[in-house]
Amino acid sequence: MNDLYTQANWPLSLLSGTTRTDHPHADNGFNLARHISCDRMVVEANRQAWLAILDIENVTPMWLTQTHSATVVDQETYQPGIEADAVISRDPAFMPVVLTADCVPILLTNAEGSEVAAIHAGWQGLYQGIIGATIEQMHSSAETLYAWIGPCIRQASYEVDDAFRDRFIALDSKYSAFFSAGKVGHWQADIAAIAGAQLSASGIDSARIFDAGICTFADAGYFSHRRDGALSGRIASFIRPQRANDLSH
Repeated sequence: MNDLYTQANWPLSLLSGTTRTDHPHADNGFNLARHISCDRMVVEANRQAWLAILDIENVTPMWLTQTHSATVVDQETYQPGIEADAVISRDPAFMPVVLTADCVPILLTNAEGSEVAAIHAGWQGLYQGIIGATIEQMHSSAETLYAWIGPCIRQASYEVDDAFRDRFIALDSKYSAFFSAGKVGHWQADIAAIAGAQLSASGIDSARIFDAGICTFADAGYFSHRRDGALSGRIASFIRPQRANDLSH
């Protein structure tokens, strides 16, 4: 692991993972989001430093304007800053990226690494079905996909109210298993587990679903909006496709 980069912990060698930060606040840390209260020149310098860390050239990061939607784009419909919360690429010149600070970042790839996707799955995206919408728009069948759930807020740190829990249980009663009772009228929500359940429901074999197991709230090496509010920056989760047959296991 580079100090500012955590590689996805799955049995695939393609370039994929999540950035870390050397300080939990945007103005001092490795913030990659332009919309956060950090000098724009600093953000641009951070983005260039990130690409240097990855040691890649001739690649366009596919930055999105994320709106907590279920909108998915690919390299053919992508425009810089387009409003969407998931992005698919089948071209090594275009690298999907999503920004998070507690929401669930999810990376997808087929076995060859020739088609990949990055998903920003906040609770609203999970509720609206962003995961299923992304998998439906991929050319690869779900049975051939691998998934990685990146650093996000974990159950012990994510307190929600009755209305939040009721909303998800109304969507699917099985989601009740992902909430543990907290103080009166409140619950601890496991949104990473909800994401995992949706990946499985979309047809991805559980043996192909991997999880970083990292809590952004508990680990100051990652930005957390729940912990730091407006002071929080954003980490980037990314995955670069490869030419067919270039991926080794």
